[in-house]
Amino acid sequence: MKISLLSQETNLNVGSYRIYIDQFANQIKSTGIEAHISTQIDQVVTSSDCIIIGKNNLNLLQDVLKSKKPNQLIGIVHPPLDTKITGDFDFIIVGSMLEKVYAKQFYDNIFVYDLIEDRYNKIDLKVHKNKSELIVGTHGNHVHLYKYIDILKTINQWEYSNTLKFINITDSVSESEKILKNLKLNFEIKHIKWNLDSFTDDLKKIDIAIVATLFPKKIKFKNFRKGKYKSDYSFRFKSNTNQGRAFVFYQLGIPVIEDLSPESFSLNFKEDSSLFYHSDKSLIKNLNKLKNADFRNKLSKNANKKFQETFLTKNIVEDFINFLDTI
Repeated sequence: MKISLLSQETNLNVGSYRIYIDQFANQIKSTGIEAHISTQIDQVVTSSDCIIIGKNNLNLLQDVLKSKKPNQLIGIVHPPLDTKITGDFDFIIVGSMLEKVYAKQFYDNIFVYDLIEDRYNKIDLKVHKNKSELIVGTHGNHVHLYKYIDILKTINQWEYSNTLKFINITDSVSESEKILKNLKLNFEIKHIKWNLDSFTDDLKKIDIAIVATLFPKKIKFKNFRKGKYKSDYSFRFKSNTNQGRAFVFYQLGIPVIEDLSPESFSLNFKEDSSLFYHSDKSLIKNLNKLKNADFRNKLSKNANKKFQETFLTKNIVEDFINFLDTI
């Protein structure tokens, strides 16, 4: 079998190319299966059994379909989920089970590629020590910061807030500063421009990670006789929510405080590898626990162990080939 990955994007700083195209191609080749990346349609159509079209390359789809040979399998990485993409292609690749479940209304053949970066699997875990200034932090696209406004206000109420710093590793420092510009806090916020070469070192500066995926949503319940109670949870999250931002913290040995997104439970059900929060008080209680370096080491080591057992024992290429055989 020969698998071709078609992408006009070739910049490793772009996550969707780095993971879904470059990394996946290397994983396929490591098993002895022929795979190559191309920017040209004619190069992939002439000799491939399977063609994977990269994210944000839908403009290539129709030309690929016009040129495809009989029995060639055509797949699309991470298509928009707002509507069905038309065309005689065979499968899509998504980054989480939540995304797969939503996409089922449009597509029959859906493969989940967990957004795990191999480059962080063999790095020594951070060793935590008790220190006078704790660094709490996160990473990701600047738009995620809208979910952190209330979180930062809550942290500001923590009795140790004046002894911490908050680090945000982001695609845009200027946009991040705009989002948080009106916050008045007891602690410093430092925005660091994301860089592939320095990302590991920047992340390892963080002592406690907070990964927020749920959108703030407040509901006033009016009729308790219809099964609605003050203690009910109410969630809103994107259909493509995934664990990618948390995975790298597990890989590097940094303890994580997570919200109750369904994806947060892919690794942890007992709070033995990360801590969950929903209310202001639960967030502060988690910070109190993680102030202790021994507990940070214990939690992060257990998270890394469970991460390896859950995800790194899987053969993603074998799973993908088996998936293609079902189409």
